[in-house]
Amino acid sequence: MTRMKNNMIRRREGRMAGLILLAMSVFLGGCSLAREERQEALGPDRLIGAYITREYLDLFDMEGYLNDHAGLLEKGSLTVGPEQGEEYRGRIYAALEKKDGQGTPEYVFEGIEGIPFFMPLVKSEDGSGEDLVTARQGPEISDAHFTSGNSIKLEGVIYYSGKDSPQFYCNPVYQCPDGSVYLKAGTGVSGQMASGVSLNMQLSETYTVSSGDGQQDRAGEFSSDAEDGQRETRSEVSITIQGKDAGSKCTIIQMDENNRVIKETSAEGPKASGVLKIEDETSYIIAEYYSQEDESAERELFNLGEDENYISIYTQAPDGIVMKQEIAAEKRQHS
Repeated sequence: MTRMKNNMIRRREGRMAGLILLAMSVFLGGCSLAREERQEALGPDRLIGAYITREYLDLFDMEGYLNDHAGLLEKGSLTVGPEQGEEYRGRIYAALEKKDGQGTPEYVFEGIEGIPFFMPLVKSEDGSGEDLVTARQGPEISDAHFTSGNSIKLEGVIYYSGKDSPQFYCNPVYQCPDGSVYLKAGTGVSGQMASGVSLNMQLSETYTVSSGDGQQDRAGEFSSDAEDGQRETRSEVSITIQGKDAGSKCTIIQMDENNRVIKETSAEGPKASGVLKIEDETSYIIAEYYSQEDESAERELFNLGEDENYISIYTQAPDGIVMKQEIAAEKRQHS
């Protein structure tokens, strides 16, 4: 499993092509027939992650659906099930951009407020023409794990503070064989998020690619490890909404091997610098989070070893999401 944070770019020609494709999706309800036939030959659009929003994305063309199914009005039924009306379910395509004009390009859903959590393939910029596995992970996603390959898996946690009932929508993100990335409207979860309560959102799809009809797997190679030239691959996404009390303040306590307090500090300094200076005698660290409602404290223990060490600090954002920040624990430099 790897953790990756990458950005994306497109050339001016790519931007114009993206605008043309977007216009086609609006007026024609999706890709052209020729494009669909080409993509079908290369393989299906693949689920590569999710885009989490706090509001529902209404992308369904209800007017077009009713115009084509006028009989439903006469019967008094307007319900459209998840397996119905696929051609009327709209898409939002991502723009391929380079952040600050530098670095690795990234796909961005412009104008859509949300949390990215997906793992697309991107053409290498070194001229090799190879596809690179990249990842877009919003800072709101904690404890993220990525498994890449022909089958992919993404797991992450969104911590939330408060006893209200927030809503989160898990909108699936797909990548076409031509490299373009789009999202579709997904379903949501809601519930009272007291500390310790959790909700889970999951997406999964299974694909069969075949070398016999020219289809390729995610790595861009023809599948040939089965007798019939077929390979089954899978995409899985799991996002947990976890209730957590970030507390009104956090105290970091350095302890020695005899369980004696070496030093107590506020977490504000390490939060800003990203580094916690630890004393020579420190054996382990306790982070105490004091409740916003009473004087009780939640404690988390971090053992320190010979290798690189980190402790976790939590900070609550105005929207209730709790950000997890990893702070490097480093020995003080003595002159």
